[in-house]
Amino acid sequence: MILKRKLINMLLPIIKALGFELIGLKCIHSHSLILRFYIDHISGININDCVNVSQKLSTILDLKKIITVPYTLEVSSPGINRPIFTVEHYIRFIKKEIVLVLRTEKQHCRKWKGVIKSVKGNTVIITVNKKDEVFKIKNIQKANLISKF
Repeated sequence: MILKRKLINMLLPIIKALGFELIGLKCIHSHSLILRFYIDHISGININDCVNVSQKLSTILDLKKIITVPYTLEVSSPGINRPIFTVEHYIRFIKKEIVLVLRTEKQHCRKWKGVIKSVKGNTVIITVNKKDEVFKIKNIQKANLISKF
């Protein structure tokens, strides 16, 4: 988490200066480190946008030498099943359908699907099968909007 916060603080101004919104960052530890930046723009994202941002971020990462292990840098659009990373995202997408994966089970279930009803502090209320369920945001491992295509 410290690396993730450090990367966001360092690279967010560059992403903004290029005219994009940073949706979020996933740090995936596998054989090597994968840094997956999700960016967006009011008019959408294309492959050239991703390449441009990737080149700029790569240059900065190489110069700053913050990462000392092998890594892969990926820059992506949020896609049709947009990931949700922050409290502000939950607020922004109130009334939208979402799927959550929890870190720990609630009512013997880790995966939930419903509509975002509201956000109160660090909790999000999702309407699931006509019943409101309250989830602590810190217990949400993964959240994605559900596209209507």
